[in-house]
Amino acid sequence: MLVAVALVLSFPIATFSQAITWTFPVQTEQVVTGTTTGLAGAQTDDGVRETLREVDAASDPVTTPTTQTITAGSMVGGTFPGSISSQNAVYAQYREAAAAGTEATAAYRSITGTNTVNSPKTRIWDGSAWSAETEQATAGSPIRGVRMAWSPIVSGTRTIVTVSDDGWLDAYVCTPGCTTTNNIGQVWSAAPGTPQKRFDVAYEQLSGDVLLVYGVLSASATRDLAYKTYSGGSWSAEQYIDDTAHATDIQYSLVLLASKKGSDQIGLLGGDTTNSDVNAWIWDGSSFGSYVEITPNAQNPDQEEGAIAWESNSGELLAVSAQSGSTSIVSRQFTTSWSATVTVGCADRDPVHWLALKANPLSTANDMVLVTGDDNPQLSTCYWTGSAWANAHLQIGGASTSARNFDFAWEDTGNKGLLVYGASSGQITRKTFTAPDTWGAATNTAMGSNGHPWVQLRTNPFPGAGATKILGAVMETTVDSLGAIKWDGTTFTVIGASTFTADAGTPTYESFDLEYRARKDDQLLLRYDWSGVPAGLSYTLSVKGYRVDEDFNVQVLTPPSTWTTRITLNSVTNTLFTAGLTAAEYNGGNSQVRFIDTVPEDATVSDMFLDWVAITTVRVTYSLEVRQNITGVLAQPGPILVVKGNISAGGENFHVHAWNFTTASWNVLMSAPFTSTNAYHNMSLAANYVSGGTVRLRYLDAASQDSIQWALSLDFVAIMITNDPPTLTNGGVSPTSGFITTSFAFFVRYTDKENNAPAYVNLTLNGVPYAMGENNSLDVNYIDGKDYSLARVIGVRGTFPYFFSTRASSGDPAVVTTSVQSVSVLNRGPSITNGIGSDSVHTGRQYNRDFNGTDPDLDTLTWSVTTNAPWISIGSANGTVWGKAPSTVGVFWVNVLASDGFGGSASDNYTLTV
Repeated sequence: MLVAVALVLSFPIATFSQAITWTFPVQTEQVVTGTTTGLAGAQTDDGVRETLREVDAASDPVTTPTTQTITAGSMVGGTFPGSISSQNAVYAQYREAAAAGTEATAAYRSITGTNTVNSPKTRIWDGSAWSAETEQATAGSPIRGVRMAWSPIVSGTRTIVTVSDDGWLDAYVCTPGCTTTNNIGQVWSAAPGTPQKRFDVAYEQLSGDVLLVYGVLSASATRDLAYKTYSGGSWSAEQYIDDTAHATDIQYSLVLLASKKGSDQIGLLGGDTTNSDVNAWIWDGSSFGSYVEITPNAQNPDQEEGAIAWESNSGELLAVSAQSGSTSIVSRQFTTSWSATVTVGCADRDPVHWLALKANPLSTANDMVLVTGDDNPQLSTCYWTGSAWANAHLQIGGASTSARNFDFAWEDTGNKGLLVYGASSGQITRKTFTAPDTWGAATNTAMGSNGHPWVQLRTNPFPGAGATKILGAVMETTVDSLGAIKWDGTTFTVIGASTFTADAGTPTYESFDLEYRARKDDQLLLRYDWSGVPAGLSYTLSVKGYRVDEDFNVQVLTPPSTWTTRITLNSVTNTLFTAGLTAAEYNGGNSQVRFIDTVPEDATVSDMFLDWVAITTVRVTYSLEVRQNITGVLAQPGPILVVKGNISAGGENFHVHAWNFTTASWNVLMSAPFTSTNAYHNMSLAANYVSGGTVRLRYLDAASQDSIQWALSLDFVAIMITNDPPTLTNGGVSPTSGFITTSFAFFVRYTDKENNAPAYVNLTLNGVPYAMGENNSLDVNYIDGKDYSLARVIGVRGTFPYFFSTRASSGDPAVVTTSVQSVSVLNRGPSITNGIGSDSVHTGRQYNRDFNGTDPDLDTLTWSVTTNAPWISIGSANGTVWGKAPSTVGVFWVNVLASDGFGGSASDNYTLTV
């Protein structure tokens, strides 16, 4: 018998009767890749576990760009790629290219050109001088009014709309060459005598679409105003606004639009000459809403008796109207809804004909300046704080009643502004302003020889150092010239009294417009190209650097043409920025990244400094390799590897390998056997996995989810050897019944899975054991069974119990017995060998008859007789029937019986005649 091992467990390998189990827990461990919480957790089956956790074992190659392309801007410091190849504070310095060409445009009427006053003329301001005149296509009738707006989206794009004597509007979309749409809408059939503003044009600031609104010539009661949009290269059909406050046809003579920064909302102010109402609406990018009546008692709006503007910071809308016969103005403010009417005095004499409302352009400001021209004529100003009116001032007497001979504009930095007006012949007058209430003295500058009925001032939104801050156009009477002025914050300059034209044909109408561009294209456009970026699980773009003035977007290409902003380089100190790339952006290792300024409207040229730019290939490969050794395993057949454990639900699985001592290699013994349930996983070990009592194991991840860190929890790891007891089968006897002389052949088959020979094989017959003998002494294979037998004459009659028993000579010492069976020894009855059927005797004589009997079991017979002849007897030991016959005749029956004493008998029945 083998005696071993330390630890015996109740272990569910299989159900064996009286099996013996040896357990050899894991002894040592080596962590190749990963981490563990300690081997002790896996040495006993007690719920205390060892956790084996993966670690990232992959290297992450870093690739810097191979080429650069500078489309806009320049490299003014450092080298490529040397300066960006490592994080060493050696910089590649890039600078925006300053925008060239157009800063502002003037569109005006002039008698010059092929079409003379029938076509608008344009000139371009490049920041230092006005260009030569360009004649646009004919409008078909003398120009009366001009309105212009610049695209906030597409550089160089602007829209000019004119109205002619015939009342038709003509649109010129310039990109920068102009495409003309004639007769796009009609505002009158007979020209009015006053310089009415019956139309306006503006851009949505997000979409870049154009909105044109005009007081349409229509007798329909539901078509009081008309509008068209320009989008995607074409004008929409004419649509209409109904002044729902009036059921009759209304003629609008004043139309003003104001675009909201950073939005597609556009404020609309309309004044009608039918009822002297001033109303307001808000365009939301698709339709008009938020209707309100500013006042039902406006000064007849046949000139410019209204104004509208958005606060720069809050984005709230302010609409203003002159009151009929009053020095007061009326205003309403839209926040989320329209406020109540506010009335405030802002003129010296009534009525007021001209309003100019200008919002402070500073993004943190909500204040505005309102300039009014009354019928005295006088010029006054009021200051809007963002919530109320304040600081009303009479500026000068002598304003024009038939034209707006004044204008106000802020400097781009806010808080300062300039008021310019034409009060005297041969000169132009200015006053400076510092918010909230400081006006400079009036200063005159010579300009032309006559009066100046029309003045326009425009704020330069992007002035560089020393550049023009405010640009202006001034019309002169008598000679009808149109000249230009500028202001740089300190110096006021008359560029020329007839800079635009020496003869506009008439001074009656504001037949010109001057507008600065809405987008300034100082730009840096730098592209880096990579080739051969190694493949991996994911990719990280790293950009380390800083900017001086404005932010720069770092965009990545998704082929063929989609650029997506992944990083905004917005730090003024050297800072590392990172972003992940998509598979499409990785583009098979040929990524493209570009740097582009975020604020094209910035007033200054900006620099960007790059310290390091690279793409890191993230080869996240979470891996596990842990090896364990089990020693002292007994040289017994049938070793079984037992691994009890589990993985996380949905997690990666792990293989269990065993070292093959024959091939000197690792073999997969259990392929990804684990689940989220802590369970036993068992595998028989072939002989080549055990050497000198040692078994070597290792655990490897299945490499199915290498991007995620997973863990294996081990509750118990051991080699277990279970030695089963032998079995006895096919046991029996032949024959199953016989006689006392029968030799009974008892037989049984002995089997042992471990090939252990029997210590004995016994037959126990009627409680007495007898050793059985092997049938074939040369058969030593007990695995497939070996036969044993015993022949025995029982020699006594009866039914006798028997069973077989055995025990292995080694291994499991348990005694194995079979179930009890029985064998029978039967009795054989005697026979009478000389039986008769009848007999006779004479009266009075002696009668004797001898019967002979035999018994196959040699039993001693006992004789008896039954008869109706009372004179008959029989010898019980010899079978002789005798007696003296009676003296009278008669017939008698006689039955002779021979018995063997074991229930067997024989008889002879005969007739005896006397």
